[in-house]
Amino acid sequence: MPDNATNKAVTWSSSDATIATVDDKGLVTAIKKGTATITVTTVDGNKTATCKVTVKAKVIHVTEVKLDKTDITKTEGETEQLTATVLPDNATNKAVTWSSSDTTIATVDDKGLVTAEKEGAAIITVTTTDGNKTATCKVTVKAKVIHVTEVKLDKTDITKTEGETEQLTATVLPDNATNKAVTWKSSDKTIATVDDKGLVTAVKEGTATITVTTTDGNKTATCKVTVKAINGTYPEDQKIFVKGGTFNMGSKDGDTSEKPIHSVTVSNFYIGKYEVTNAQFAEFLNAKGNQIEDGKTWLALKNSDCQIYKDNGIFKAKEGKENYPVIEVTWYGARAYAKWVGGRLPTEAEWGYAARGGNKSKDYKYSGSNNADDVAWYWDNADNSDNNMYDGKGTHPVGKKQANELGIYDMSGNVWEWCNDWYGSYSSDAQTNPQGPNTGSARVFRGSSWFNHFYYCRVSERGSGVPRYGSNEWGFRVVFDSTK
Repeated sequence: MPDNATNKAVTWSSSDATIATVDDKGLVTAIKKGTATITVTTVDGNKTATCKVTVKAKVIHVTEVKLDKTDITKTEGETEQLTATVLPDNATNKAVTWSSSDTTIATVDDKGLVTAEKEGAAIITVTTTDGNKTATCKVTVKAKVIHVTEVKLDKTDITKTEGETEQLTATVLPDNATNKAVTWKSSDKTIATVDDKGLVTAVKEGTATITVTTTDGNKTATCKVTVKAINGTYPEDQKIFVKGGTFNMGSKDGDTSEKPIHSVTVSNFYIGKYEVTNAQFAEFLNAKGNQIEDGKTWLALKNSDCQIYKDNGIFKAKEGKENYPVIEVTWYGARAYAKWVGGRLPTEAEWGYAARGGNKSKDYKYSGSNNADDVAWYWDNADNSDNNMYDGKGTHPVGKKQANELGIYDMSGNVWEWCNDWYGSYSSDAQTNPQGPNTGSARVFRGSSWFNHFYYCRVSERGSGVPRYGSNEWGFRVVFDSTK
């Protein structure tokens, strides 16, 4: 100014060339965000004018966002940090927001920290403020494992009778344990079984231990199971009381095995009036089954002379043979029957004392008479067209001959009768309630049978058999303890 000034030349300058520059024609270029002042100065007179230049940053838009993890698995209560990368690196606005598809399963804070809440799956999404670009991460939440610390049973000791059941209930602790699965086991399945629900079944007499075990941690609890036998009954009117006393056991005239004669004292007891019959033993088998001991069944059912058979699962005495003495029975079977009816097999001493007539003895050669025909079935008189076991001869129904002094039948002849004792030599010492040897290979039987000569029907005659076998000559009778 004025328009007609002689020298209108000017110069240009910027107060901060890092923010804005100006060329000699006054062209301003914005360099970076900030404020600068552009000054024009006249050569003539240094007159100045200024312009404030405000430079805004250049907007670099977001093109993509990425997450460092796209799939994570956590347990309830655990956390995981997600990191978002916004591209390009020099994007102007890198702000992001975070969200969860199901905050009941997994939450995320404004820094990308994920917290697992409960079992399930959720999607975590990061979103850019500029451009709404997104990236996701699948979060799988597993239930928190609460380990088992203990298992308890509602019963620790039970007593059941054969065939009965009992439900055991296991409580796994703590209440919120993750895996409460358990398994059940019996220490002896022949005595008691247990199913996968803890139902115990009593099988046979004895004791077993039921154990429950947790799958997690193998914690255990036990219950003792005592199984009682189902007992049969024995007719009270067929129990003969034998008052105890002292007698001379053995014979000076008999076989070597009957010597020496020695004094024996026995206590009071009861003895069966008759040999155990087929009908009685069949009832026992129906209650207990024809079990195996020492490799053999109690009764040799398949032997042709056996007078008991099985029909549709039921043991029955052959028609007309109900009252015959049971035969083909092992010593183990005889013992089991005796126990079933609450008794036992007689000791050899008890058998010999009762056969002689006890305290009423008249010192007969046979049990109840000096004439074998009066009291015994033996070879010469054992003809029986209804029961031909050999050469037209065989056993006869019990109680058809004369009883002895105590009212006991068939202690001479018909069938040999198992005793409890192991077979062994007699001692010359006086004895009270002798039980026989502690060990042996054969058990004593007494009384002789239908198959033998009358000589063997003497009350002192001894015999023996391997206990795991039976015979068509072997049977038994039962004795019972006395409280008198």
